[in-house]
Amino acid sequence: MLIYKNEKNTKFMSVTNDDYVDLNVNGYKICPDLYDDYGIHIYPQDNDSASALWDVIQDLSLKDRNELLHLLQRDLNDKSKFSLADVKAIIMFFDKTLDSDYWHSWYIPDGDQTDYAWVYSPEGLLFDPNSEYKDDGKSDYFGKNWQEIIVFARDNRRIVIRTSDQNEKAVGTESKESIFRRVAGLDETNQKQEVDAYMKATYGMVRV
Repeated sequence: MLIYKNEKNTKFMSVTNDDYVDLNVNGYKICPDLYDDYGIHIYPQDNDSASALWDVIQDLSLKDRNELLHLLQRDLNDKSKFSLADVKAIIMFFDKTLDSDYWHSWYIPDGDQTDYAWVYSPEGLLFDPNSEYKDDGKSDYFGKNWQEIIVFARDNRRIVIRTSDQNEKAVGTESKESIFRRVAGLDETNQKQEVDAYMKATYGMVRV
């Protein structure tokens, strides 16, 4: 836990890593579930993502299916596991072929490897994958765009900020005066300097 104070030593905040154990607080979901809430798959982390690509393939026109078959040089009725090269080729094909109202993909860097995230709905996407978000210092913040939201969700990095007293005890998280929020992309154990910079820029507070 890290404790921060204002210049007059009259206000304090605590920062801890979110343990991801309880995804609900007082009945309210505190972080988005990428698949349950939005239908987003991440390959290869999501065990169902490769098989779910088959469902998209089934919705292709015969012409597009034949083109994809030629591209992959394999039988599209063969549901053996896709290779990473297959998934890349399929997603690139969908990017070119499918309407953006029903399909969107992201390329997610992961060291020497590239992961893939995608969402598809034949009834139309439930959200705008090009939306951008701002951190207002009050509401939960999961990332500036969906690319970043997916990276932070995959990496499980998120802090919890609470109003506290000088003895590190949290105070009234139900009151309007308290702050109880989550911010993705930070780790108070391994990114202390980054957390310090965030607390200074957002709340004008420094570490005790």
